Amino acid sequence: QPRVRGRARSEALCRRAQAALTAGQVGQARQWARQAWKKGKTSSAALLMGAQRPPRQAIPYFRFAVEKMPAEMKPRLLLAMACHAAGKEAEGLVQLQVARGLCRSLNAAEDFCAAAWQMGDGGARVALDMTLERLDEAPASVDDLRLKYLCLMHLGQREDARRTLETLLDIDPDDAAGLWYRRHPQDDRLYEGRRVLPGVMRFQLSAVPQRLNYGPLNRLLHWLVMSLRDCVSAADIYRLATPIWRRMSRAEKRQCDGQALHYPLCLALYILIATGQREKADELYRAAPAKQRVRRTLARYVQWMNGAAGPSPHAD
Repeated sequence: QPRVRGRARSEALCRRAQAALTAGQVGQARQWARQAWKKGKTSSAALLMGAQRPPRQAIPYFRFAVEKMPAEMKPRLLLAMACHAAGKEAEGLVQLQVARGLCRSLNAAEDFCAAAWQMGDGGARVALDMTLERLDEAPASVDDLRLKYLCLMHLGQREDARRTLETLLDIDPDDAAGLWYRRHPQDDRLYEGRRVLPGVMRFQLSAVPQRLNYGPLNRLLHWLVMSLRDCVSAADIYRLATPIWRRMSRAEKRQCDGQALHYPLCLALYILIATGQREKADELYRAAPAKQRVRRTLARYVQWMNGAAGPSPHAD
């Protein structure tokens, strides 16, 4: 019983630390994290402790989290990056290879590549191998061609990268990321416009397990608030998103709570349009994949909120 209570207290302190971190209160977050680790040696506390230490000191905490969550990709990525930064390159690449086998979605693949590129040519080669495997299964995937292009750029193989980019734009001439890279050939970063959250912020928010949050709706609202905080108030987000959530099917809610981006992205678009942020909505829409599906989903949200059928906020 005391051990169970200690773990529960540790998880509560981890939630406080994560909330403080999200609010930019780094000192307070460190204090809560230290208390959480002292109360119960949990994987959540280990991730928070490792995140606030130099790489060599962070390694034991990330190893602990990996042992507790062997099937999770992100703790292994954090361990791999810490090992590389601490000069333990061989161990870092081993952990990166294991994490590669746990990469099961596009968002996970992007997080994987973003971490691997920080580990020099060795990491970039592992990332390239991963994208080539994905392309074997879906040769015309614009998203995976984009990752291949960036991997080749990080490896300095610019001519191969250029040919990959042209193949991508042959498949989808309107791809916003591809057009951006064509105009900015020195940019080898993930195109942030493809996702609502910038890659680094999204990685930090998702490094701690989802169970530290309170429920799927709260996680979605938190995601939207963090994504739209510069242009939409939290009150408007809660007012507009909650009724739509209540009308979603169970399958749609599960997708909102997983790696899929479609429904959260459509909600973000609807909120921007409903609050008069049309220019920002148009920018996000141009970067969105599967635009026809996005238009259908937005039209459904408009119908739900208006109580009658109406035109899609984005017509062809």
